[in-house]
Amino acid sequence: MIRFDPPKFVPLLVACLTACGPASAPPRQVLGATSEQTHASGEPVAPEQVAGRAAAGILHEASGPLPAPEQIAAMVEVSATALRAGDRRTAERSLQPCLHRDPPVLACELQLARFLATVPRRREQYQAAMGGLVIVDDPAISTADYDELAQQLRLLGDLPQSEAAARVALSRSPTAARHMVHANVLQGLPERLDDAIAALKNALELAPERRDWTLELATLSSRHPAHVDDAIAIFESLRRESGDEEFRRTLADRVAELRRAAADSSDAAAPPPPMDRRKNHPTPPAPDGGSTSR
Repeated sequence: MIRFDPPKFVPLLVACLTACGPASAPPRQVLGATSEQTHASGEPVAPEQVAGRAAAGILHEASGPLPAPEQIAAMVEVSATALRAGDRRTAERSLQPCLHRDPPVLACELQLARFLATVPRRREQYQAAMGGLVIVDDPAISTADYDELAQQLRLLGDLPQSEAAARVALSRSPTAARHMVHANVLQGLPERLDDAIAALKNALELAPERRDWTLELATLSSRHPAHVDDAIAIFESLRRESGDEEFRRTLADRVAELRRAAADSSDAAAPPPPMDRRKNHPTPPAPDGGSTSR
């Protein structure tokens, strides 16, 4: 009769598993591992890119051939339909074949961002996905999608990419509202104030009835030294047209403030007056010891 002896059995079991296991089993990939990764092009991925992908739950680019445009459109539609129905699993899984490509497929990456935006616990992944978008004029994406991209990227503080999306939408359909969105994005970039003023003027050319936009143009122009005179003229025009006495007083005060600032700036830029030599050089005494002053 064979007796079961645990102290002797356990070492035998370990030895068997070690000897009998698959000799070529690859080591398991651990999330956050620093093993070298490459783009689909064969170029190595920079360490900071690996870290960014790990933060977003992405360790590898998609493999296999890129789906055809009609297949991509179908994947995005399936994902959008599933997301509307609350089927988040299908909404995410249906996009897998076209995600994380090099270069990215913007339609799929945008739909992934829409999905992630509905999952509060994956907020960081959403921000990483939006931050990784490469804004190009993709025929597979509607102009309304670019409007959405401009808005979402602006809310996330990525103003350069937001402006890129706004420009694509404008190039397709230059409406007054899109010029206004462009102006709003540009206002967040101090070095682009001139461009913001020009964009706002373009919006008003298409919608001159928008007095609120006109007021915003005056306010924006007042912040630029080269446009202060324009700002004063617009404020004065709005004041004359308004029947609201309080609003008229507010505009009058603003005009007076701008004129004082302009005058102070002009005085500061003027050359200093010539020195009074009599104050800087004492008058020599008269030969007889008296004074030569008149």
